[in-house]
Amino acid sequence: MKLNQKGFTLIELMATLLIIAVVMGITIPNVTGIFNQGKVTTYAEDAKKLRTSAEYMFRGDNTVVKPINNGECIAISLAYLDNDEYNPPYGGRYLQTKSFIIVKMNVTNSGGRDIRKYSYHVQLIESLPDYGYRGFRLVDASLLDGDGYFDMVGEFGDADGFADLTNYITNPNSLKSHGNLGSLCSSVLKVYTPEPDEE
Repeated sequence: MKLNQKGFTLIELMATLLIIAVVMGITIPNVTGIFNQGKVTTYAEDAKKLRTSAEYMFRGDNTVVKPINNGECIAISLAYLDNDEYNPPYGGRYLQTKSFIIVKMNVTNSGGRDIRKYSYHVQLIESLPDYGYRGFRLVDASLLDGDGYFDMVGEFGDADGFADLTNYITNPNSLKSHGNLGSLCSSVLKVYTPEPDEE
């Protein structure tokens, strides 16, 4: 018995390659999108860890200044908190004194009585291994609990536009003049970050 040794025709081969190309064209962007979503989720998880660490310190340490009037804030840098658990998603490093949390007092009036509540606003910036920076530029931390934070991650060419808390230790209220902190805080009472020679 003789086997049929007929091979693929050129048209069959081209059709097969076209089908493979179409499948790869659909699959690769989806896989890349899932990969990037995972990295953005890592930023959100690290930002939530930063909020939790700051909240734990803020509520548990009696020496920490507590804002009491509407709009008063304090700032706590990532460098000031225990930050061993953070793993930047792109293999870079978080900027220790340019990544921070703002704790703000919000006072609202309901039925003739004041209701006081703290809000947390986080900035978390990664210096990328090759070039540039990526992360959250001062966002309301409560927005990180849903899934709408994907559009909040930004890419930045340099870090000069980010407030470095080290520069505001002696005059914390001047931090208000930086970026959108002026519209967020009526005054900044205290900045918690290591002194330059402590890092």
